[in-house]
Amino acid sequence: EFNEQRQFNEAALDYDYRNRIDIGKLGYLMPLGQKYRLRFGTHAVRQEARSEGFRAHQYHQTDWLPYIFGERRLGPGDLELGYMASIHAWDYEGEELLDDPELEGYIDKVSLAYTFDFKQKAYLKIGISQMASFSGFGGGNVQFFMDF
Repeated sequence: EFNEQRQFNEAALDYDYRNRIDIGKLGYLMPLGQKYRLRFGTHAVRQEARSEGFRAHQYHQTDWLPYIFGERRLGPGDLELGYMASIHAWDYEGEELLDDPELEGYIDKVSLAYTFDFKQKAYLKIGISQMASFSGFGGGNVQFFMDF
């Protein structure tokens, strides 16, 4: 859970802002023999935000993020291929108009990554992804994890 609250006191720009984000996750990891695993589940994200005073608005967003990944132990780490989706709905009421808002929809992504395992104390994950709903390269990322 994340909560944020701000208040500014300059008369022309005075506003009171509140934002709350709730996140839940449910997942399962299923071993398939010695070298393979299946990982699947979903994240749920809910956001409520509002501002009073300068640029008053209300904002509500709900996202469901289901995923499924196949993993294979390969060399000093794991190779994974996954599919992720985002089913989102949101609404906005406020003084400012938004350009072409997509109030609900579905976006999906395919991901390929390799995670190097350094003696189960540190991990380096390198991945690329492609938004299946759009043409063009979806991006890449590098993540580093370390257990203390």
